[in-house]
Amino acid sequence: MEKNVIKKELYKQEPKATFLYIQNGVAVYTTLIIDVEDSGIFIKFEIPVTDMGEAKFEALMDSKLLIRWLV
Repeated sequence: MEKNVIKKELYKQEPKATFLYIQNGVAVYTTLIIDVEDSGIFIKFEIPVTDMGEAKFEALMDSKLLIRWLV
């Protein structure tokens, strides 16, 4: 699935992203979107800890807030 299509689906479906772990200074979140064939596609976000600043990153977040770090 193309990156722009994934971004559109994240806004349309509004799935929640779940925090998985932090390793080597990178926080990893994942979410699931449903494609046109009704199969699920896992989306991964990798956020460098240095990018976090003073922002609040919770265990469960709106995935559209993490689009900047879409892998």
